[in-house]
Amino acid sequence: MKSQASSKKIVETNQPPPYPSKAPVKNNEETEPQVKPNLPSPDAPEIPIESTKVVSPPISSPPLHLRSVGKILSSAAVQDMLASRDFYDRVRNRNGKGITHTYRRKTLANKQAIVEDQATRLVWQQSGSSNRMKYKDAKNYVSELNEQRFAGFSNWRLPTLEETMSLMEPEEKNGVLYIDPVFGQKQIKIWTSDEESASTAWMASFTWMVSFKDGRCNRVPFDDLYYVRAVR
Repeated sequence: MKSQASSKKIVETNQPPPYPSKAPVKNNEETEPQVKPNLPSPDAPEIPIESTKVVSPPISSPPLHLRSVGKILSSAAVQDMLASRDFYDRVRNRNGKGITHTYRRKTLANKQAIVEDQATRLVWQQSGSSNRMKYKDAKNYVSELNEQRFAGFSNWRLPTLEETMSLMEPEEKNGVLYIDPVFGQKQIKIWTSDEESASTAWMASFTWMVSFKDGRCNRVPFDDLYYVRAVR
């Protein structure tokens, strides 16, 4: 019995102490002060999270760059343009959604009205020509706008098909036209500066027109009569 007791006593004395012992502090050494966390008082009012939130300035999306120089277009090229731009056309691209515009209308002292499109940075005539005209007369109409410095500018031109189709809405506005009502409602069909790629001699005198009444673009003869809405 004695040998068992002594064996048990040896095991107990060889075990480490349950807690580490503190090292003695020498008299010439200073103890490091303990830093207490800066906790708010229980009676202090809570600070809302919003008051410390950093708000970044809004990022404005770059304008949509559209071709501004007229060119000769085939039907296939027009089809590809409508699809790549996602422009709505009731015949050629019925699933097109168009673009989101931010229009700003300005009426000057001489009652000349323009519409600024923040999405494309284009400036349009709010209405356009008061009469329909042939394609060659449409070019002369724009030249007269520049001579008269319409709305204070002298760089008006016929819009390209790409620019004109950017105005097309995927549904009729006010049940009338496929264009925002900020624009005049008289110019239901307008000329563009893009001509038709002629596959025959007969089609060499065709150009592209946009109909906001029918929600589509179409190739038409030069001698047809349509309105003008100039752009710059």
